[in-house]
Parts: sequence; structure tokens; C-alpha cells
Amino acid sequence: MTLTTQSIKAVAQSNGATTVWPFAFIIPDLASLTFTVVNNASGNETIIAPVNYTVSGLGNPAGGSVTYPLSGSPQAAGFTMAS
Repeated sequence: MTLTTQSIKAVAQSNGATTVWPFAFIIPDLASLTFTVVNNASGNETIIAPVNYTVSGLGNPAGGSVTYPLSGSPQAAGFTMAS
């Protein structure tokens, strides 16, 4: 028997104003989500800890959204957000 794993990703560019990042697929639970910020200039990737964002729509086949950051300024332009 063969088991397959499928990885689906939502990617968006930061703009200095957006704090809500939508995704249009099911994420069953928080443990199934990795939220990453990539610096486009350097290529450095930072995995954001779940305490620094909130997620709506967990378990919903239609998707939901990640809110990041929870406080402070929105992510500056020049970064890629991926969930």
C-alpha cells in the first residue's frame, strides 16, 4: 500500500498594510499549519510561532485566514507570507 502526502500552500506578498492572509483550502488543525515569512531580498525564512498569529477557519474545507501580526505594524513590503 502506498501512502501519499499532499502539501498545499497559500503565498502572498506583504505591502505594509495587510494583516489578514487568506487561504482557500482545509487546514484540519493548528498543528497542521506552518506560517512562514520570507525576506525577499535575502531569502531568509522565519517560521512564525503560533502564539504570534491567529487562525480562522480551521477544519473548514473552504479555508479561512491567518491574522499576523497580532499587534504592532503590518509586515513591511518586500516579504512573502506563506501558510
